[in-house]
Amino acid sequence: MSITSSRLPTVAGDDDFLAITKQLCAESRQRQIIPIVGMGGIGKTTLARNVYHDPSIQALFDICGWVTVSQSYSDEEVLSTLLRSFKPEVKGVEESHGSMGTKVSQTLMKRKYLIVMDDIWDIGVCDDLSVIFPDDGNGSRIILTTRLQDVATYGANSSPPHEMQLMHEDQSWELFRQKVFMNRVCDRELKDIGMAIARSCGGLPLAIVVTAGLLSTVDRARASWEEFAEKVKTVVAARDGPLEKILSLSYTDLPRHLKQCFAYMGGFPEDRDIHVEKLIKLWIAEGFINDATSAPKSLEEVGEECLQDLIKRSLVFDGRKNLHGKIKSCRLHDLIRDLCKEKADQDKIPLYDTNVHGTLVETTLEDVERLRVLEWGGADQGLLSTSQIFSWLSGLRYLVLDCLVELPAAVSNLENLQTLIINVFESWVRLPREIWRMQQLRHLVSSFDQLPCPQGATSFPLENLQTLSRVSNLDCTYRLVKMIPNIKKLGILYSSRCEFEQSSYLVDDFISSHPSQYYDGHLENLKHLHQLEELKVQVYPGIKGMSNPIFPQSLKKLSLRGWIIPSWRDMAIVGSLPNLQVLKLRELWCEDDEWETAEDEFGSLSFLLIERCGLRKWMTGSDHFPKLKKLLLHQCPYLEEIPADVGDFPSLELIEVEFGNRDVVNSAKGIEEEQKDMGNDNLRVVCINSMGDHTRI
Repeated sequence: MSITSSRLPTVAGDDDFLAITKQLCAESRQRQIIPIVGMGGIGKTTLARNVYHDPSIQALFDICGWVTVSQSYSDEEVLSTLLRSFKPEVKGVEESHGSMGTKVSQTLMKRKYLIVMDDIWDIGVCDDLSVIFPDDGNGSRIILTTRLQDVATYGANSSPPHEMQLMHEDQSWELFRQKVFMNRVCDRELKDIGMAIARSCGGLPLAIVVTAGLLSTVDRARASWEEFAEKVKTVVAARDGPLEKILSLSYTDLPRHLKQCFAYMGGFPEDRDIHVEKLIKLWIAEGFINDATSAPKSLEEVGEECLQDLIKRSLVFDGRKNLHGKIKSCRLHDLIRDLCKEKADQDKIPLYDTNVHGTLVETTLEDVERLRVLEWGGADQGLLSTSQIFSWLSGLRYLVLDCLVELPAAVSNLENLQTLIINVFESWVRLPREIWRMQQLRHLVSSFDQLPCPQGATSFPLENLQTLSRVSNLDCTYRLVKMIPNIKKLGILYSSRCEFEQSSYLVDDFISSHPSQYYDGHLENLKHLHQLEELKVQVYPGIKGMSNPIFPQSLKKLSLRGWIIPSWRDMAIVGSLPNLQVLKLRELWCEDDEWETAEDEFGSLSFLLIERCGLRKWMTGSDHFPKLKKLLLHQCPYLEEIPADVGDFPSLELIEVEFGNRDVVNSAKGIEEEQKDMGNDNLRVVCINSMGDHTRI
């Protein structure tokens, strides 16, 4: 179980940590609310997070959950977020009947739970807790964090609120040193200056880490540090609070394009995760990152570097990461978000505007022409049937449309468009042939009803296109793959005739050429996509077979679903991919049910998911899968056991069994016990049974 925010580092094992854990471990069986109160930036969320993640604390509770409330919130959104935080311990709760409050109550009923409610501003939230969170006399605990003393006092039901104190001098230096030197020994000639800089931050953790982040960009020469110390001293001596001045100093130090990227983030909702891929697309669309700043790297690569730079300076905090440490989400501290908004207004930098939705009827023509980013809701969809609206929007670079089914040819008037996302449910989007004229397209995301055949002089290779998802019945002819030569992410779905009879004008051609429904998607031509890194291919029931694919050597992530292959031996095609790191196999069926891997296969694989597959017997050796970290076996009822040699995979950290039969669960337990006997405590085994209960073996 994890949360998605990583706000501030703190000094481990301090008095605050011990005080909160003592209350969590108290013998009282009554449900207790434990408020943590203190000024912004003092480390309330960090303390709660460190306690929440502590393994010894997690082991005390049957279920744990985290939600950030903040000033602007809705009950429905808060409870929905809380339910999601329970996963994977509890599955399918959100889809069940009843109000969100009822779902939360039923989920927690008779369970000893730990809930963190972060950043509460309203006393009314405390009143709601007593209704929604059951008190079954089993020692459940609720942690609240708030800046407001009256909220903290009102919420406390067992002992006075825990008040956060400013760091004393030794703590300030230790935190500062960790951030600047990354736990390495501090240069002796710099220590006295560093201690003085840390002391000037007034014991406020946020001020310390931001100052340290700014200092990390300065040469490690005494003269440079002395100059920096004098600058900080001058800032702190100003009439306004030192934190605000330090934050402003960090902003002033940024190069122009980073100022734009940073300030723009102030428009995202308070206390919410920011999806990194979307953020970088928006930065590019707004022109903060362009060809002049990127060469010879791609715009997206420069965007990732910009984010890393802001994180290094502690102006942005990272959140969720994938298996390989790549950041999937990030977040701003509330006070830093306020700085973004202030500087955006001051320096005339646009903010991300979550209100650019819905109607364009009342917008002035001049405003429309200036738009680079537009997220258009379901209203006024009829306007899209006219070519004039696309002429007005010719400056767009990022466009999100909701519930659109057919895209008119006039979309090609958006000649600067880089990202096109169409959100549809239970339907397919039809693209015009003119899509091949949109030379700036980088990301095309939706459920597309095939891809129009490029024809004539009006079709050009989309050389900038990196993402194409999710295309129905894509015929990967040599001609087509040459039209998307630099694609990095590709998603394809092959469906049977009965499912697309009402589809676009190209479907009749497809049906007449494939009357047997044995669809040859020409997947051998995938080998020509030399930049392809992520591939998802799903086959719906009704397709009798697929051609033998030839995957490009560049592939890093592969997801196959619904495939019927002659033998598990055919997986050698996948195993031979030298760069493959993630493999997901869902609903994969073979004429045989035995899989024997070879030593020279899957050399780079770190994540393997096998879900709802007909595999019965798996044979592997301890020297196979040398880099595998996570093995997930979900709903594999025929699997007899997990091979004992799996436990000897040198990098393995997790085996997760979902809805496994008794033999599979027992073999997983046996592997963990054997590894512990051998002194390997790094392997974790988790089982989820048919009731959705989560058990750590």
